Amino acid sequence: MGLQGAGRGYGQEQVGRCVRRVYFDITDIIQFAGRNTRLTGIQRVVFNIVNLLSRKYGGEQVQCVYHDRSHKAMLAVDLSVRPHDVEFDAETLLVDLGLVRAPSFFPSTVRVKSYLRNHARDKTERALMKLRLYLWSFTARQRLRDLDLLPSGRVERGSAVALAPRRIEQLSPDSYLVHLGSSWFFPEVWRFSAEHRARGGDVVQFIHDLIPVTHPQFMPDKEPPVFVNWLQHAMDYAARFPCNSQWTAHSLQRYAQSQGKALDIEVTTLAHEFIGYGRDEAVPLPKRLAALAGKRFVLCVGTIESRKNGLSLLRAWQRLPAEMGEAAAVLVFAGRYGKIGGPEFREELGEGQGSATDVRVIDMPSDSELAWLYRNCLFTVYPSFVEGWGLPVGESAWFGKYCIASSASSIPEVCGSLVEYVDPEDTDGLKERIVRLLRDDALLREREGQVAAASLRRWCDVADDLYAYITAR
Repeated sequence: MGLQGAGRGYGQEQVGRCVRRVYFDITDIIQFAGRNTRLTGIQRVVFNIVNLLSRKYGGEQVQCVYHDRSHKAMLAVDLSVRPHDVEFDAETLLVDLGLVRAPSFFPSTVRVKSYLRNHARDKTERALMKLRLYLWSFTARQRLRDLDLLPSGRVERGSAVALAPRRIEQLSPDSYLVHLGSSWFFPEVWRFSAEHRARGGDVVQFIHDLIPVTHPQFMPDKEPPVFVNWLQHAMDYAARFPCNSQWTAHSLQRYAQSQGKALDIEVTTLAHEFIGYGRDEAVPLPKRLAALAGKRFVLCVGTIESRKNGLSLLRAWQRLPAEMGEAAAVLVFAGRYGKIGGPEFREELGEGQGSATDVRVIDMPSDSELAWLYRNCLFTVYPSFVEGWGLPVGESAWFGKYCIASSASSIPEVCGSLVEYVDPEDTDGLKERIVRLLRDDALLREREGQVAAASLRRWCDVADDLYAYITAR
C-alpha cells in the first residue's frame, strides 16, 4: 500500500536536529475522498490551506499525517511533491497515496458511491442503478463520461508521483501537530494528539463551527453526541484553538466556560477567493452546463439540506410566476443532497415540475462548473439558518456577483455591507428581494460595482496568517 519501513521513534525527525516541522492532519480528507469525488465545505478549506503551505515551505517544514485504518497506524507523507496546478480529484490523491489502484475499464468505487449517494432513494434503486452503471461500461461509455463516472487520463495515471507514506509512531516534541478539519470521527487521531501533547508537543485545533452543539436539529441524530465527545477530548489535547469567525469563537468560548475550561482562542477568517481563478475571470462553458448557456439564472451554492434552507428558497421561487409571469429566470442549486432535508427537497422539487417555475440542480459540481456558474449568474442567494463562515457568499463576491444572504450566525462577517441580508425565517422577505433584483437591472449593476471595488481576502493570506499563528511559539 505504498508504505516505507515501519520506523520507530521520530521517523525523519532526528533527535538533536530540532526541526520545527508543522504536521497537518488530513485524515478527514482521506476518508472523504474514499466516498466523494469532490471536496466541499471544511475539506475544501483544509485542502486549500495545506496545498498552499506545502508548496511554499516544502517537506522540510510542512508535512501531513493521517490515520490509515487498514494498517491501524498513523502515516506521514510529503504532499509538496504533488502538482498543485490542477483541480482536486479524490481518485488521483488515493492513487498517489497507494490506497487504491488506478481505475481502468470500469468506473471506480469512489465515483460510483458518490453518484449513487446523490441519485438513489433506497437500497433497491441503488442496486439497480449500480448494475446499470457497470453495464454501461460495455455499451455506453460516453454516457458514463457525461455523468463524470469515467476518469480523465490524468486520474488513470495518477499524478506520476510516488508519495510513499511512511509509518510514524510519534512526532518530535518540537513539532507542531495541526488539525484543520473535522477530527471528531477519528478517536485514533485524538490519542495520537494527546500523546504528542503529553510529550511536550504543541497541538493546534482549528474550529469551523459548533453547530452540533448550538443547532443539533440540523444534524443526524448520532453526530451531536460524537461531536461533543470529541470536543471534550480536544479541549484537553489541544493547546490553541484558531476559529474561522467571531461567531464561532464566541460559541466556543461560551461552551468552554460552561465546562469550566479557559481556552487560547484566536480568529483567522477565511477567504473570498475561489482558488484557481482570478477575480471576475472569464470561464469556459463546461459541457454539463451547456443547457444554461445564454439563460438568465440565479445561483444557490451549498449542500441541499435543512440547515442551508434551500426549501424556503424553492418555495419563494415557486411564487414568482404570479408576480413576474413565466420564466423570469432559472434558479440553479449547485451542491449534493444532504441527509437531513435532502429527500424532502427532492420530493417537493419533483412535485413542482409541472409548474412554470424553472429550477435546476447541478449535483456535486466541479470547480470549473462552479466557477462558470458564479461568473455567469445574475446574482446569488444564500439563505442558510446557521454557518461557521459561509464560503459561497465570499466566492460570489470574488466573481463580482451580488448576494442576498441570511442575516444569521457568522454570515454577515464574510462580506459585510457588500451583501443584502434577510432573516432566514422570512420567506416573503426573501421573495421580495429576489423580485426587486430581477426587475431592476440598474440596481443590480450598482451593487455589482460596489462588490468589484472591494478589497477581498485570498487563500494565501489565510494560510500565511494561520502559519504565523501556529509557529509563533
